[in-house]
Parts: sequence; structure tokens; C-alpha cells
Amino acid sequence: MVVLISKPCGGLRPITLFRAVFRLYSRARAKHVQQWAKEHLNHHAVNPASGRQVLDATWRLMARQQASTKTNGKCAGDLLWDHRKAFECANRAMLWATAKRHQYPLDILRMSLSSYAWGRHLVMGELTTKQILPKRGIAAGSAFATVELSLYLWDLIFEHAVQHPSITLSIHVDDFSQSTPAQGTEEVADKLVASALTLHAKLNELGMPLADDKCQLITTHPLIAKGTIQGLGSLAGELSDTVKRLGVDYSLNNQNAGQKQRLACLKQRLKTFKKIRKVAPAPLLYFAGAQPAALYGSELYQFTGAEMNTLVNGAASAIASHPMGVIKHMCLLTVHIASHPLLQATAAPIMRYAREVWAYAHSPADKKPGDLLNAREISDLWWAVKQAKHPFDKIPQGPVRAIAPSRLIVPSRLDL
Repeated sequence: MVVLISKPCGGLRPITLFRAVFRLYSRARAKHVQQWAKEHLNHHAVNPASGRQVLDATWRLMARQQASTKTNGKCAGDLLWDHRKAFECANRAMLWATAKRHQYPLDILRMSLSSYAWGRHLVMGELTTKQILPKRGIAAGSAFATVELSLYLWDLIFEHAVQHPSITLSIHVDDFSQSTPAQGTEEVADKLVASALTLHAKLNELGMPLADDKCQLITTHPLIAKGTIQGLGSLAGELSDTVKRLGVDYSLNNQNAGQKQRLACLKQRLKTFKKIRKVAPAPLLYFAGAQPAALYGSELYQFTGAEMNTLVNGAASAIASHPMGVIKHMCLLTVHIASHPLLQATAAPIMRYAREVWAYAHSPADKKPGDLLNAREISDLWWAVKQAKHPFDKIPQGPVRAIAPSRLIVPSRLDL
């Protein structure tokens, strides 16, 4: 059964629901696929790879741009592509051939490909189609689908890395990002154009079309945008100041994008929590669901005082026990300090920077992610943080804007 789910931006997303027996089989065999992916899909271009967080590529890209202010700044550009029906366009014969070259478990792939050929019924609300027998593609909803899609693109990733070593390629399922810094605007534009043309030709060979209406380009200078658009035409997509990249507002210019929409959703959820907190686990729903969703991307943002108050008030309101005569916020004493929204929002930028330092200092040379900041970049980023002056409103959104206020609140020895 394939359920058609509405997308927030319009259109439908097909999600395949398999029979219980196959779901049980998938769960039992998933650990073998995960182990293979851990050993083989270890290129930094594969954003969902083991050991990476969703926003690693975005954080490192923005950190490099902001750290370069110590060396008189650099120009930068980022080209974001989205693919139209990436799962459905995968060629099964080409996927099988690629799997054989890279020692993917063929018994699992054989069973997986067989399941994709089973009859399906499209379901939308109360409407159901007759049985359909798909002839191509893999099914979104399979436990193996995302790994198989990364495997399908594996040869492309390595070829691109050899041909364009100065381009940082990041792939998150069907979202592609090509970014590069350079000293001049022409150099950035030339690199982006050469990378995009190569990548587009390879994707055509794999039968994966672009969603032209979702392609976006952001740059630090208008001349970069002009040169890229002249070289790529419609492949350059829409020129934007700020874009959504994996769920966070992302900009290379002095744009102070916030989390207004995410916090607006939190306020709506709080109304529900107040109604159900005496009959349902509202604290669990808040601290394990609503709060992490509101704090997503907090390593790239500076929360305002009003936004902090929204988080704290939400935590206090979600707690089920409200003794008579006790101030609402006193109930927060029952919350473990590690779950307190004020600490989580403040510590997230510092912890993300510390994780980068730890990864550089302690990861074996052959295990370090290819896009990891080097020692000079880590040092320059901290220098940029120390140069930031309160108030921080005029600093562009990104790691520096997020770390600077946290550094004043969270005790740290990083300045020693």
C-alpha cells in the first residue's frame, strides 16, 4: 500500500507501507546494512552517514565563511538542488551493478528489489486505486531505501571529489549542495559552474531529473551570482538571500534569520499540553518532543529574551504537578538541569564547537570527516567569536552569532 501524504509546500509524497512480515524481516536485517554503511559509506558528502549529525555540513560551511574574516574574508557561493522523485527514478539494474562493485549484501538487495516489484495500491484518504505493478525505482518507506539511494550515487560522489576537490558536495537523501569559498568572485563562479555541469551530466546518466523550481543559489556577492547564472542558466535556480537548508534558515550574507515559525508551532502545542497535562504525559511530550523540535538548529541561532521566555514558560506549563500557592516557575525545580530549556539553548552552540575540536583532536587521521574544520579554521572561528561585541544584533546568523552570547553565560576554559 502506498499512502499519498500532502507536503507542506504543495504536492504529494508517496510513502510505501509494507506487509508486517517484510517489516519484521527488514528490522532483523537492518543491522547488517547499517554495518556495511558504517564501513563503506564513510564519505563526508553523504550527510546521513554514521557519526554525522544532520546539520554538520551546514554548520561547517557557515563556520568556514565566518572564520575567514580573520584573513580579510573570502567570497563564497552555495548551489542547492532538489531532485524530482529521486527514489522512483533509480534504475534497479544500475543499482544492482553498483552493489556488486562495492560488496553490498546482495541477498538483502535481492529481497529488497523483489519487494519493490510487488503490487501496490495508491491510497489517498478514502480513495484507493486498483493494483499497480511498478517497473522501476525503489520505495520510500523501505528500511533500506536511503542506504540504497546513497549506494546508487556512490560512484558519482567519488568521481566528483576527484574532478572538483575544492567543491564541498553534500548529499542528504535527494538534496544536493555544492559550495566553495575562494579569494575572488570570478573564481567562485567558475568553480560552481564547472562542478554543476559535471554533476548534472552524471545525474542525467543515472536518470535522476532535477526539480528546477526548487533549485536555489546563494552567494556573498552579486558578481558571483551573475557569473553562475550566465554559466548555468536554469540550473542555477532562484537567487535568494536566505534559504531553508535541512530545516534551518541559512544565509551567506548579513541576514539575521530566526526561529519564529518553529516557536510559533511550539506555542500552538502548549495550548494542547495545558489541556491534557492531568490525563496524559504532557511533560514527556514537551521535553522529548516539542522542546527538541523548537531547539533544532540552536547551534546556528542566538535566541532572544522573548524566545527564551517562551521555552521556559512552556516547560513550566507542561509540568503536571502545580501545587496550590506555588509559583508556576518554581515547578521547574522538578526538572533535571540537563533538560532545562535555558541550559539546552545556551549550551548548544558551545557544545557543537567543542565537538568539532574533539573530532579534530581525537579522530584517527584516516577516520576524520573530509569536511572537518582544520586547526587553523577552528582557531580563526574562536578568534571571530572573541571579537564579537555585545549586542550581537549586527553579526550575521551562524556559529559566531550563536557562540558569542553563550560564551558570556556558560563557564568555559576555551579562552585560556
